[in-house]
Amino acid sequence: MVSEPVTEGIRGRYFDGRSTRPLNVIVSLDAASLLISGECDARWTSDSVSISERLGRTQRKILLPDAGFIEVPDSPLWDALPQQWGRSGLHLAWLEAHWRHVLTCLVGIVVACAVFYVYALPWVATRVAEQIPVAWVSQLSQGTLDLLDRLYVAPSKLPAARQKQLAEAFAQWAPPDAAALPYRLHFRNGVGIGPNAFAMPSGDIVITDQLVALAKDDKEILGVLAHELGHLQKRHAIRQLMQSAMLAVAANVFLGDMGDVTGSAAALMNLRYSRDFEREADDYAIRMMRLNHTDPNRLAAMLERLDPEGAKAGADESSYFATHPITAERIKRLQERALGEGGLD
Repeated sequence: MVSEPVTEGIRGRYFDGRSTRPLNVIVSLDAASLLISGECDARWTSDSVSISERLGRTQRKILLPDAGFIEVPDSPLWDALPQQWGRSGLHLAWLEAHWRHVLTCLVGIVVACAVFYVYALPWVATRVAEQIPVAWVSQLSQGTLDLLDRLYVAPSKLPAARQKQLAEAFAQWAPPDAAALPYRLHFRNGVGIGPNAFAMPSGDIVITDQLVALAKDDKEILGVLAHELGHLQKRHAIRQLMQSAMLAVAANVFLGDMGDVTGSAAALMNLRYSRDFEREADDYAIRMMRLNHTDPNRLAAMLERLDPEGAKAGADESSYFATHPITAERIKRLQERALGEGGLD
């Protein structure tokens, strides 16, 4: 036996979940069912549908089990219906009426996200990076080196004797860490990248002929190599990879699947870590140069020659969205750390 309708005559628009065309219907309700009539006739049991919560004066939606829904005007009827059908609701309406609670929760979420971003994420990424098998890292780095050889660099034109001289000079430098990771030095002609040097997580450090030619003395070159060794010792490449992946996941959780927007948000947030890694590598180079009786100003001079425009910029011009600390800031830090040091060459 069908229960007597509680109410009827509510006009709505029915979307069947398969077509974007709405159907004009009349909604009727009883204690156990929802019925529609008009351009479409259908019935659903009360336990298979739900009512969207009230938010301001927006239209309400009756959500149906087949991905369809019915849009209906707001009415006190919908507020009572969930309780009548044995379900609680109106959480959004409660939040709307208690906006101070919402604001407090929002502030708490922002603080939690900031703590995660500044402290938790780097810590987790570092711990994960330490556990990645060496074989995986070596395979990834070898693929990167092969790609560079195909597209951006060529075999070095430096004489073998000159390469050996620089490699042996750097090998004689004592590292500031007792348990320093091993490295392999590669010389390349940077036809596509110019004066440059970079370290890969496998321990491969690449330096271009153009950077060697730009240096005024070998200790400037060794200072650059110490900086790259700092990237290697601190596992910056793997940590950056881990943090990028975790930020992308976090951006998807908070922003939803928004394609390029989500990716861009993660990339922007990751820039801070890039700048921190550069500072860490500079600090490592300073320690290593001091330990080996070399003035860190040698590295500062090399940076100024590598990026003369950046060296002229004021420290206050540093942008949050810069990939690295501006060269002027790095040079200033190197010079400040070198002041008052005796016995440096």
